[in-house]
Amino acid sequence: MADNPEALINKALSAPSPEEKFGLLASFRSMPCEEPTLFNRAGVIYYQLGNVAEASQCFSQATMLNPNYLSALVNLGACYNEDNDQPAAIRCYEKALTLDENNIDTWSNLGKAYNDCQEFEMAAYCLKQAEELCTKSNTPRKLVNVLLGLTRAYHQGGRDDRALRMLERVLTLDPQNVHAHHNLASIYFHLEDYPNAVKEFEWRLQLPSMDTLRQNRPQIFVKPVYEGGPLAGKTLLLFTEQGFGDSIQFARFINLLRPKVGRLVMWCREGLGELFRHSLDVDVITEDHRQLPDFDMHFSLLSIPRYFDPALGSLGAFSPYLSAPGSTGFNLSPLHGKKIGLAWGADKAGYDYANKTVPLKLLAPLFQLPNTHWFSLQVGSESRDIQNLGLSHMIEDLSPRLKNFANTADAIAQLDLVITTDTSVAHLAGAMGKPVWVMLKKQPDWRWNDRATTPWYPTARLFRQGSHGDWSLVIKRLQEALFEPLATNDAAKP
Repeated sequence: MADNPEALINKALSAPSPEEKFGLLASFRSMPCEEPTLFNRAGVIYYQLGNVAEASQCFSQATMLNPNYLSALVNLGACYNEDNDQPAAIRCYEKALTLDENNIDTWSNLGKAYNDCQEFEMAAYCLKQAEELCTKSNTPRKLVNVLLGLTRAYHQGGRDDRALRMLERVLTLDPQNVHAHHNLASIYFHLEDYPNAVKEFEWRLQLPSMDTLRQNRPQIFVKPVYEGGPLAGKTLLLFTEQGFGDSIQFARFINLLRPKVGRLVMWCREGLGELFRHSLDVDVITEDHRQLPDFDMHFSLLSIPRYFDPALGSLGAFSPYLSAPGSTGFNLSPLHGKKIGLAWGADKAGYDYANKTVPLKLLAPLFQLPNTHWFSLQVGSESRDIQNLGLSHMIEDLSPRLKNFANTADAIAQLDLVITTDTSVAHLAGAMGKPVWVMLKKQPDWRWNDRATTPWYPTARLFRQGSHGDWSLVIKRLQEALFEPLATNDAAKP
């Protein structure tokens, strides 16, 4: 006898492999079915398998069959949230609240959606509702997730005192919560409480992203991890585990480690090798994790402060610490006026891309300022914005020549100033001691604090939004600042 729809869903739930689950779900969807609960269950399986598109279709079908199906509405909202369609997610959750205003998941997910659209006061309100319901129903596991959401709302809303209280509560409920400890590190870094920040920062090594790195590059981890102690006569493998900007930011601390280790070797992400080989005192640097030199222990670049400077007392001691190799043959003509480099878009695959990207058309008025000559340091698809907006006569596109960070450093070395969003170009210019003006969202990443300058890069000047998503104040201040003296020793003044 052929399976009926419910039997197929039950088999899919217990199937041992993703392939079998997908096959059974496909068979279910090929059969006539008018039962919304089965579509909801199918959507849950798809979602757990990571196929959000198929999950969304199943939840949508469930709500078409029963518009008042609470669980399917909340699940559909989660899919919209995953696809960054926050308005659609919010509509689903608001409809769900009309059906049951005491549902923890609805309030919690609604708070997440508002967090994702930078509506932090609304996020805090929704998550406070979820917190009260969790307390009444004694559901500590859900409460932990709600408190983590509140931490984000308070921190991004500029209320770090409340964010810290939320994390203290999380760690009372779950002392080993990796995300809570990692969030603590971000807040302590933001507050420039470096001893606590460095301590909590080590919890990042237990995040899922590190598990992925261990799986994809197992050669790095075949030897023991360095956990303190003498390094004389030993060979230590440093590795980069985060984005380009983080790697550039923490490369300064190699100066602390180098005198203490017999031989220092390094694996770094592709694109950094030539720059690091030129600038850093490391015996061997490779971008190929499959061909590592012999080593005794491995150690993350970002963990150097843990053992060698936990209070970051050396933060300003090594500036500048990267320099241009000069191997690219860059020759930006000796023009009269200021030569300014510009990067306006972050890495699309990186964290918070949308909030770190300034539309080029908003920056176009800067190009008309007198005595300025503009050069694009932007790589990736955004570099095409110059031609698409008809700005090729106002800003020179250097992207065809920027194959790696050594090339970008060669270009930066010939500029008077770099203006950039919160991206790797900001870190590179700062590490080279070049005047760099950084365009930031209202509540930026931890390393940019709340002032107009940062101890990480003495030559950096920070321009942040007045309100979330609004770059107009940033651009106005840039225009005003470009009429000020551009001497290096003036570049970081507020």
